[in-house]
Amino acid sequence: MIKNFIKVAFRNLVRNKLYTTINVLGLALGIAACQMVLNYVLHETSYDNWHSKKDRIYRLIQEIDRPDDFLKYAKVPHPVKPLLLQEFPEIEQVTRIYPSAIIGGKIKMKYQEQQYYEEDIFMVDPNFFEVFDFEFLEGNEATALIHPNSLVLTEKSARKYFGSTSPLGKTIDYNGQTNLEITGVIKHVPENSHMQFDFLIPMEYQRDTWVRNFNYDFEEDWMWSGAAVYLQLKSGVNHNQLTGKLPTFVDTHFRGEKQERTTLDLQPLTDIHLDSDMKGEIGISGSKSQLYVFTIIAMLILMVAAINFMNLATAKSVKRAREVGIRKVMGARRTQLIYQFIGEALVIALIAMLHAYLIANLAWPVFNHFTDKNLSFMAFMTNPMILTGSFGITFLTGILAGVYPAFFLSAFQPVRTLKNDFKGNGSLSLRKILVLFQFVISIVFILAILVVGNQLDYLRNKDLGFNKEAIITINDQGNAGKNFNVLKQRLLTNRKIKDVYRGQILGGTVWSNSVVPQGFHDDEAISVSMLYTGDNFTDLFEISVLEGRKFDKSIDIDNDNERCAFLINEAAKRRFGWTEDPIGREVQWIGGNDNKTLVKGKVVGVVEDFNYRSLYETIEPIIIIFSNWGHIAVKVDTENIQESIAFIRDEWELQAPGWDFDFSFLDKTLDAQYKKEENLSQVIRYFAGLAIFVSCLGVVGLVSFIVEQKRKEIAIRKTLGASVRHVLSLISSGFIKLVLVSSLIGCPIAYFLMQDWLENFAYRTELGLDIFVLAMIGNLLIVLITITSHTLHAATENPVKSLRQE
Repeated sequence: MIKNFIKVAFRNLVRNKLYTTINVLGLALGIAACQMVLNYVLHETSYDNWHSKKDRIYRLIQEIDRPDDFLKYAKVPHPVKPLLLQEFPEIEQVTRIYPSAIIGGKIKMKYQEQQYYEEDIFMVDPNFFEVFDFEFLEGNEATALIHPNSLVLTEKSARKYFGSTSPLGKTIDYNGQTNLEITGVIKHVPENSHMQFDFLIPMEYQRDTWVRNFNYDFEEDWMWSGAAVYLQLKSGVNHNQLTGKLPTFVDTHFRGEKQERTTLDLQPLTDIHLDSDMKGEIGISGSKSQLYVFTIIAMLILMVAAINFMNLATAKSVKRAREVGIRKVMGARRTQLIYQFIGEALVIALIAMLHAYLIANLAWPVFNHFTDKNLSFMAFMTNPMILTGSFGITFLTGILAGVYPAFFLSAFQPVRTLKNDFKGNGSLSLRKILVLFQFVISIVFILAILVVGNQLDYLRNKDLGFNKEAIITINDQGNAGKNFNVLKQRLLTNRKIKDVYRGQILGGTVWSNSVVPQGFHDDEAISVSMLYTGDNFTDLFEISVLEGRKFDKSIDIDNDNERCAFLINEAAKRRFGWTEDPIGREVQWIGGNDNKTLVKGKVVGVVEDFNYRSLYETIEPIIIIFSNWGHIAVKVDTENIQESIAFIRDEWELQAPGWDFDFSFLDKTLDAQYKKEENLSQVIRYFAGLAIFVSCLGVVGLVSFIVEQKRKEIAIRKTLGASVRHVLSLISSGFIKLVLVSSLIGCPIAYFLMQDWLENFAYRTELGLDIFVLAMIGNLLIVLITITSHTLHAATENPVKSLRQE
């Protein structure tokens, strides 16, 4: 019987090639989307699961409740480590990580003629490998990080600098400061690790360097939260036991504002990637909401494909009615017919699954690109969980898509079907509801594409309050800064160079500190952002000075002394309550190289508010401090920019020999802040295109059903003089009503979904009426084009052919 079912199923599939092609293509696209998303979800949820002690490792995080906002921070002060071990017997190990290039720059690493600028460098404690499982290829993990001048490389970095030779015992020049001896090589860091690095250096090296150069010891600094701290609890310890004791720890060791407003908490290691988007992250976090979005979209595409199958199956019911009648007359039971039709659905689903693997293989590089992953298709093909999931999705889709047509077709009365008295109207209403559902999905997707695209355009084009065009930023992490004044003078001899600046660059890291403005008590400290800039900061970035004056290096004292001049923005003026004449007022805070010195300064100017952080965040109070260090920025003429770059490169090589000319454009750097949204937009665009395409196949299914039913009516109307336009109107009028109804349903759904997404941005585009009208028109045009392309043949067919069949 099963052999007969399969034989009949294949005969029907071969006989109805268009029907088979549409069904297989639609289901294949839906299954392929589900396969790729399933692989992505499994990857995202697998982060850090491979550590053997993952269930006992937690990250210590801070929650700071400030008057104007609530801040979650992924780092804590360095001195917590020894005290945690001393005061909490539940803790077995504590290890810390400090990203060396935290300022946003790069570190020069050099071995003989091999020289590169590196970013992924971590300063870590010697017990790092006792807590985390990274496989050693060379060296001893127990002793690799004991000496301060040690260096552990990843396999990739070892090949990059040393080729196939062993690097153990060799030294690498670290930023022109010292030679670090290579004591270990580890296997490449798995992609599903929230910490990504190429080099590991002992934390003690960084401490020694800062103590020697700046008299600053972070092991004594409770003000700076610079360390990502991980705790390994003893076996059998419930982390809630420790969490309950942390408030007492804060009260005992934190001081001032930190003590009053800080709460410490523990975050499981395996939750960090998806449940963490805090300040001070050491890696790029994932997005749980993005997982939900991708999963829902993939499931909707599959649902639309399954609906298509049902519509196409019932659309062909008139042709199969006589077959059902003959089978029933010959003694076939209804259950046999149900098995037959479900079997056909499963055969189509299995064929679609095979095609889905081909589609997934072709789409894999594109999907990797837009999700910023490097997932392997072969690993996907051999993953038992994914294979099981794919077969499960295929089987379930085949069953669900085949059940309704099976019961519908098997219910035909043989007498009526053999008399050709069967019209197939019984399920028309249900089919219209299913197509209405497809139209709703289509308009939601169209609106999602438009809203995400508009928001990205808004982010790129919004006036940030400063100029970002034609500004070249140069990474200056080494000796180049010593010759800055000479470099500046040389560059300004070229008329195409408009200005040269040294200081912190907008769009990079901005520190914060607690300050006491004039008129406030010491216990009323206010947390503000701090930006260290050159004297021409306002000129280079074209920021308006509303009150007072800009910096003047001839009279303003650098903050290396105990007094400094600074500017504040309008937000700081409001926050300080200085409604009248803020010029000359004083602010003080604990700072200096040792982070212990009382620093005082006076306001010399108030600048217009500008977006010094991404547009996810509102403009907060900021103090702009005159300083003499940082990266270099050059404003150039917009004409012949490449010629200007060549000139700057030549001068750089003269003034900074041995240091690569590592530059970028400020506007591109700022746009890169929204790369996640750009990738999300592209993924939605591709998935939405798939969903709309598969929805169009559903329209084809229902149109074919209507045309099949009305073929004789159309022939009679044409014989009586009806035009092609009249025939097209006859078929499309019902669909136009469905599109209008779907708009009434889909637009509110899309509004609430997209409004919720836009809430992630402090600055966002408005959801105006025009975008909804555009989406409705787009949805209507797509449907009309689909209907016309499929109906035109019936509308232009010779009516004699249809009437001759009677």
